[in-house]
Amino acid sequence: MMGELSAQGKLFGADHLHLDHVGRDTFYGWLAVEGPRVFPDGDFREFYVLDNGRKSVPPSQLVRMVLLQWYDKTSDEESVVRSKFDLRWKVALGLEDHEGLCAKFTLQTFRGKLLLSQQGRELLKRSVQVCREAGALRSRKVRAALDTSPIIGRGAVRLGETLLESADPSTIGMRGAGEKEVREAMRLLEQLVEQDVEVREDGGAQLKQGVAKDRIVSVHDPEMRHGRKSRRVRFDGHKGEIVVDAESGTILDASAKAGNAHDAHGSLEAVERAEATLKAAWKDAPEKPSPENEGDPEVKIVETLGDCAYGSADNRRDFADAERTLTAKQPALHNGGRYTKEDFPRDDETGARTCPAGHRVLPRSRTRTWRGEKVNVPYCQWPAAVCATCPLRTQCLKACNEEDAKPRVSGRTLSEHPEETLLAKARAQQHTPEFRDAYRQRQTVEHRLARMMQLGARQARYFGRAKTELQWLIAATVANLSLAIGHKNKEKASNPTPAPSNSPYAPPNYSWGRITAAIRFLIAPGTTSLTKRDPAIRTA
Repeated sequence: MMGELSAQGKLFGADHLHLDHVGRDTFYGWLAVEGPRVFPDGDFREFYVLDNGRKSVPPSQLVRMVLLQWYDKTSDEESVVRSKFDLRWKVALGLEDHEGLCAKFTLQTFRGKLLLSQQGRELLKRSVQVCREAGALRSRKVRAALDTSPIIGRGAVRLGETLLESADPSTIGMRGAGEKEVREAMRLLEQLVEQDVEVREDGGAQLKQGVAKDRIVSVHDPEMRHGRKSRRVRFDGHKGEIVVDAESGTILDASAKAGNAHDAHGSLEAVERAEATLKAAWKDAPEKPSPENEGDPEVKIVETLGDCAYGSADNRRDFADAERTLTAKQPALHNGGRYTKEDFPRDDETGARTCPAGHRVLPRSRTRTWRGEKVNVPYCQWPAAVCATCPLRTQCLKACNEEDAKPRVSGRTLSEHPEETLLAKARAQQHTPEFRDAYRQRQTVEHRLARMMQLGARQARYFGRAKTELQWLIAATVANLSLAIGHKNKEKASNPTPAPSNSPYAPPNYSWGRITAAIRFLIAPGTTSLTKRDPAIRTA
């Protein structure tokens, strides 16, 4: 049965006695004051049987403990210890001085329920709403920026024969396992053999040269993959992606995908999830026109900013079909220092191309496979005789092999991409001042990724991509809450105003300390020094 917090709280709770000492403007103080409202017990009813059983630890306290665990980067064991002895944690959780919250198993079980119910994304939505309430997220129309970062997998990485040995069911404690577990282990072993072993012509076996596609790198976490952040930077694990508001830095979406996946893979779905989160945050907000909203109350992502990896033709077509604006750099064309496609102007009416020497050629058509379909694409080819006598041929064509002494049988060939119009438009756009001004705001996502790394998101704590994604969602939630608290504190510092006496943000009222001291004296006379100073209490 689900336990629930009392609306009256605890008389000797640390959130009453020590809140001002810890600080209302800290992360711990915010969890104490606003945590029960933002993460109420009723939102976790599906985790429990409601009509029988012993009452559980209130889920609103457990979810705050999960957030504290990531804020302070503690293990499960240390989190349990801190709930018993750390005053800041007691304030955040609303505990009394002598009590702890739960056992380690209870915390792990609750986190597992968050995973199975996919409530991690709901926590992120609540944090975005908090950013909107605090004033950090101001605009209903958002320019979003997205980027990825490597996540080092939890599983041990082994290569070749060592990996095959570790997958042997007889060596990984499978002797007492059921039929299902043994079959899964044998299926994994079969995949490992197929990806790393080949049969020679003489019937013997040897390790394959090179790396197989989607190669499994760890028996402990079969979802880990070889990945690259650049040509030199390689990692083994997963790839995390976030979508942020470029103006405020609010993280609107977080996800984890395969380590060998392209950065642009699933980016459109990430932006759509981010827009749904944004709409949920503004759902109950008053529709007041503002300069940021330009009088239009519609909530949407008006533009998506990405680096060069998001500027692929396939990704641009997906965004264009979804009627979304994608602003991303287009890779520069290279041809070994010789003329590229941009040096051959195209006639928009006929499609003809003119080479730098002034020779004009009409396009021809040929078939190419694009996005699983056969499409006709134009290409231009200049006669070999024209190119052989051209004074610019050394800047246009690769020199022939002098040892063969064979004349060139064809001239310069220029092929167009099936999405040539989109790519040409993107290459022209990135040279405009408007593009540079917009693209400069993409640096916000780099800052938020750095904040995620500060919270321990670089290293996966758990096995499996689903658990790793939950880790990123929790880290993103903590990052958003910290952003909202920091924004609120800056506003208070810039506009100091005296708070009313009945405000939760009023200065410390020492009468509460006198009341609690009096109650303690009635329970155990002589346990408080207040009686030495207050005759009224001593008389009572």
